[in-house]
Amino acid sequence: MTVTLNTIMGSTEVLQQLLNINFPARTAYKIARLLAEIEKEQEIVHKTRTQLIDKYGQKDDSGKFILNEEKNIQLKPDCVEKFNQELMELLETNIELTSPYLTLEELEIANFTPQQMYMLMPYIQE
Repeated sequence: MTVTLNTIMGSTEVLQQLLNINFPARTAYKIARLLAEIEKEQEIVHKTRTQLIDKYGQKDDSGKFILNEEKNIQLKPDCVEKFNQELMELLETNIELTSPYLTLEELEIANFTPQQMYMLMPYIQE
């Protein structure tokens, strides 16, 4: 299945909620396998984002990052657009997952809101 990194980053919370539901063994395995694969991709995204922050983050004279009022790392004023562009390009990257699709039938023992189901749709094949 092909999904974007943005889809992966946005759906992880809902997928992790599935870990607390008692599914039949085969479905539980498919969910666990999917999450393991997604977590590997997330780790790469986090490392790449950290590299971007290191590249575009504003540092003081001692080499420490400058934090803004919200306690987030301040980006160099002339690099905000470039940072956002590179981050968006990263998140729009298509990733081929090898985990098998889930089916609605496998998930019907769980109750989902429409928003949760929307987040799961890329991983479901009817």
